[in-house]
Amino acid sequence: MKKLLTVVLLLMATAITGCGTDKNATPQAGSGSTDNGVAEAKAFLSDYLKPPTSVGVTQPLSEKPPTEQTVVGLEGPFGTSKVVAAGWKAATEALGWTYKGIDIGTDPEGIQKAFSSALSLNPAPDAIIAAGSPKSSFSAQLAEAKSRGIAVISNSTLDEAGTGDGLTATVGGAPDSELAGKILAAEVVADSDANAHVALFTLPAYPVLGGFTDSFQANLSAWCPNCSVTVVEQQATDIGTKTPSSVVSTFQADQELDYAVFALGDMTIGVSPALKASGLADRVKILGQLASAPNIASVAAGTEYAWTAFPAPSFGWTSVDAIARHSVGDDPKVDTDAVYATMLLTKDSVADLAQDTDGNFIGVVDYEDQWKKLWLIDQ
Repeated sequence: MKKLLTVVLLLMATAITGCGTDKNATPQAGSGSTDNGVAEAKAFLSDYLKPPTSVGVTQPLSEKPPTEQTVVGLEGPFGTSKVVAAGWKAATEALGWTYKGIDIGTDPEGIQKAFSSALSLNPAPDAIIAAGSPKSSFSAQLAEAKSRGIAVISNSTLDEAGTGDGLTATVGGAPDSELAGKILAAEVVADSDANAHVALFTLPAYPVLGGFTDSFQANLSAWCPNCSVTVVEQQATDIGTKTPSSVVSTFQADQELDYAVFALGDMTIGVSPALKASGLADRVKILGQLASAPNIASVAAGTEYAWTAFPAPSFGWTSVDAIARHSVGDDPKVDTDAVYATMLLTKDSVADLAQDTDGNFIGVVDYEDQWKKLWLIDQ
């Protein structure tokens, strides 16, 4: 059985490493009536109902990056991870660079093995991108990369760069996850009229997802003190196998629950059919962060309720932007501070999404041109 942790929602703002932007600030709990909470949630949501117009970074490089760089991407096991990795490849090719991907799989030691493989390449890479795994899980490899002058970019973690351990830059950390948590908390409060009971499914092996779960709970509590959350922990290997039955059993065990929130879009594989087969489809609303192409299609079809849109292809370009800045001596902190382009995806807004031919949300239609302009390409 999965560990069920019923959370009494009296949390304050999260204290995750790398605090979020002002937009992520948690409203003060208990400051008004339920009606005020609903009104405040709706007001917050108004900024995220229309498609974004920027990739999130606007500062050009100080000069064109060098040619003949080699980048290795340590690619995660999920569908969304593969789309991000495709963005790494496309971005490096736009710069005339060489890209090599190495799969890390779901083995806990996979990141170490993949990183070691990258370090063994001849010629050695100029930069390595690691996604989702905290730097503590590859500390020995990171130290070797530092000693050899190889840049290391980490995305989708809570780690910090500039601490002397060899991490060159981080992208897609706490601010993005916290913002997604706040957007979805606002949607649940508004949709339920401040009367929601939520089961939140997450993957504790990926600490950055904790930023989302903490933010969701804190903001839901602030806007809706009477709402409740039950956190249900999953493993990466449960996705598409044990997770669907875990969702069903969670809702069968607690008849008050009415929202299923997921910390990662790929976690919903097989969930809708399982709910339908159990007679729960009409009762349970599915929503979450980091929507994949199947999640977007499911919202359009009405089988899933709402997601925060994740521009996976463009997000991949953000890591390469950090490498490009490092290569010319610019500070890649602009990528660390940037919050990726997002919006609330519902059946009402899905038609407005900018998508690629595979159905992935790309943020803005001209995202590639926006990045190339920052890199001084064709100038």
